[in-house]
This record gives sequence, C-alpha cells and structure tokens, in this order.
Amino acid sequence: MAKFKERRASPKAARVSGATEKPAADKAAAAPGMRDAAGFHTKDAVREFIQYDLDGGAQTEWNERFVMPLCMAVIGVDSLATLPNEGARNRHLAAVGDALRKVTRRSDRVARVEDDYIVLLRRTLAKRAHDFYVANVRKTLADCGVEATVSFGITSLTEHMVTGAEDMIKKAYTALQAARKQGPGSVVVYDFRTMAY
Repeated sequence: MAKFKERRASPKAARVSGATEKPAADKAAAAPGMRDAAGFHTKDAVREFIQYDLDGGAQTEWNERFVMPLCMAVIGVDSLATLPNEGARNRHLAAVGDALRKVTRRSDRVARVEDDYIVLLRRTLAKRAHDFYVANVRKTLADCGVEATVSFGITSLTEHMVTGAEDMIKKAYTALQAARKQGPGSVVVYDFRTMAY
C-alpha cells in the first residue's frame, strides 16, 4: 500500500494527472487581445500557436514518438475587388469566415489578418492540405452560397525548412503572392528552390 501511495505522489504521476489540462498556448488564446471582434484569433495568437508546436508542445500532447506535421494555409479572397463598397466587402469577408469555421477542425486555428485568413492545420502535410482542405473550403463556400474566389498559399513546418513562427508566416504569404500572380482561385505550395522572400 505504501508503494502505491509513493507512486501516486511521484513527479511522473503528477505529469500524467495534469495531462487533461489545456495546453499553455490554448489558455493564452482565451486571454483578452488574442481574438478579434469576430471571434477569430489574431496574428499574434497564431504566432504563439506555431511557436508552441515548434517547441514540441503539441508533439508531446499527441504523440511523443513522431514529429507532428504542421501546415499553414493563407487564404486570400480575390473577389473583394469587384465589390462596390466597404460594407459589401465586410459582409463578403464575414461570409467567407463563416464558411471557414464550418470546414476547420477543432484542433486547427483560424486568424483574420486584414483581407486574408491564416489557417494553422495541425497533423496535416502540405499535399493533404492542397488535395483535400482546399477542395473542402471551396465546396463549403459553394454550399453556403458565397460567391467568392479564393487563392491559397500553403507551407509546411516539416517539409519546407521552417525556422520559426515568423518564417512560416512569411513563406505562406510568399506562396499566396505566387498564387495571385497565376490568377484568381489558384493554389501554390511553397517551394524553397524557386520562391525567395
């Protein structure tokens, strides 16, 4: 019986008992200033989530034996230029945001930065984001009746030599700029061999 009590009081047992608590980055996101008026995360909050995953927090949370893939998609709403005024633009952006809420998983994070949306896709590789997430977003927009043309810039922590949170955001925006050059509704995955930033 004494051995059982000692085991319960051990530091290892304490770590296990605390495993159900929310991650530190998720607690921080609930703090004031981490969400905008529409309920989306801010860019600073997304930086903290990326850094949390880079530091191994989410890897420990899900599985200590494997590196968890982490992907970022920056979604630019191309069809805003055709709208007549600021009110119409804001309604259009809100409709796109509502569609993104429907298609994004609970473990993912969505931030709105001016006229773009940043989506942090956990446990997702760039190819899966390109093949499935993009199609799901487009289908959801169509199902919601949102007549929006959106472009995607995608980068991956595990595939594109990301060195930090700011680096990941820059690479995703570089991919989005390349997508916009190709035309409305394009998708580009970051390629470090051809895209300098």
